[in-house]
Amino acid sequence: MAWDVASFVQEGFEKLRSDYNAAKISRFRRQRAGVSSIPRHADYHYRMEIDWFRMMELFRDMDRNDVVIGQGITRVCDNVLQESGIMPQATTPDPKLNEDLNARWRAEAHSEEVWDLQGEQDFNGLENDVCRAMLLDGDIMALPHRSGPVALIEAHRCRTPMRTQRNIVHGVELDEDNRRHKRYWFCHEDVNPLSAAPVVSEMQGIMTRDRDGYRQVLHIYRRKRVSQTRGVSALCPIVDIASMHDDLQFSTLVKAQVSAAYVIFREMALQAPGGMNRPQTGAQAQETQADGSLRTTEGLAPGMQLQGRPGEKLQGFSPNVPCAEFVPHSILMLTFVAMNLGLPIAILLLDPKLAGNFSSLRGVMDQAKIGLRKLQRVMEMRWHRPVRQFRLRYWATRGDADGRAFARAWDMHGPAFFACKWRPPHWPYLNPVEDAAAAILRTRNLQQSPRGNAAEDGDDWSDIVNETVEDNAFAIRRAMREVAAIHEEFPNQPNVDWRQLLSLPTPDRVSVSMTGLIGGGQQGAGSVEQGSGQEQGTGRKQGATA
Repeated sequence: MAWDVASFVQEGFEKLRSDYNAAKISRFRRQRAGVSSIPRHADYHYRMEIDWFRMMELFRDMDRNDVVIGQGITRVCDNVLQESGIMPQATTPDPKLNEDLNARWRAEAHSEEVWDLQGEQDFNGLENDVCRAMLLDGDIMALPHRSGPVALIEAHRCRTPMRTQRNIVHGVELDEDNRRHKRYWFCHEDVNPLSAAPVVSEMQGIMTRDRDGYRQVLHIYRRKRVSQTRGVSALCPIVDIASMHDDLQFSTLVKAQVSAAYVIFREMALQAPGGMNRPQTGAQAQETQADGSLRTTEGLAPGMQLQGRPGEKLQGFSPNVPCAEFVPHSILMLTFVAMNLGLPIAILLLDPKLAGNFSSLRGVMDQAKIGLRKLQRVMEMRWHRPVRQFRLRYWATRGDADGRAFARAWDMHGPAFFACKWRPPHWPYLNPVEDAAAAILRTRNLQQSPRGNAAEDGDDWSDIVNETVEDNAFAIRRAMREVAAIHEEFPNQPNVDWRQLLSLPTPDRVSVSMTGLIGGGQQGAGSVEQGSGQEQGTGRKQGATA
């Protein structure tokens, strides 16, 4: 009895401990496969290469055949890159060098032969392929070629050689101490993923960096843990939901076809004249009855007729297809898909009604932009920066005049020769007037600084100011040079001013009125009015005669 009391007291004290419920086994908690009591690194969870390839092929099939998944991946890529893609702007200490580098890039950006080793895609096309593969397959590799173009290597070609003692994870050889990517192992395109892995002698191992420390294998992927070597598809968490949604849509379409078939049920006796003589409306088959007799049956087809047996009464049906719960359930599953892709469901389905109202659409789109900007930064870090660095090095090694000039600039500026600011595309205002007015009001009331407003849109305030001044200065100089040319050509017209050639926007709350007298001694008069009767409650006019 004393032992039972002690056990009861001990059990009571065990229940008083403040432990995490997640650490305890419960019959109400699903046992997840692959979860053990021993912590594992990230690579452990896709350690079987054959399973990793099976996932990859499954998601590629969804991209090809699923009614939603392929369009969802396309929608993410379209939002990240949009029409212009992520464009560079050189920021070296030399303004003339910046103009030359930017002009050279713009001249080559739309050439397929310059960028793609296959000669099929320009730079924007390659970055779209990279973004799509990163989301769908998990990662993709790019090999800059010594002749200038870039070769994209799909994820399934980077594999672990057979019978090797090297520390290789899915084709990536790692440093023993710091897990640095030392070398990538690639097989030929015709290797069957289900066959045995090739030996080292049959594969090509390429060092991650060259002798000078520049990347010669670009690995574009997103990682969730520091111990993750290869990328994983964004569709992994929704593989079951996406499969079930596709099956649900297919079964509902078949159900609708069945209910839409025009069916006539007839009951007649064997003695009825011409009872069995009727045209065939479907595929026929012989069916053996319980008494051993044969009966001819027909398959389902529009406009068919069903023959009932004597004494058997058949009744038609008219089901409700789809049922009342079908659309809400489909929207719920598609919401899970959109959430994992980082898109509002209204954007995924291109249906603004799903957002509820305008404020809801703007709110969810602002949240989606946070994730899309992060994806832009991943693209910039893993694809755009190294590929531009490779391209500039290629230009500097050319023997033409531009190449020699770039080589001298590289020697002069060092790493600053590659300095660049990337310009990712931004999303237009959902309500331009209200959003812009709100930004101005916040700035005037000292609720937000100009640089803060610019940062919310992904811009830098100092860059906006510098670019605005440079653009206006360029326009004014261009107009002044043209005025000088006009005065030289028409010396009797000295009153032509550069402002007549260049129409700059007027400052806020300033209105300009111009009046002219034809044939009189006065060429014209103008006034500038600042403020209004409602401005500060004064109604005073400040101006000057032009």
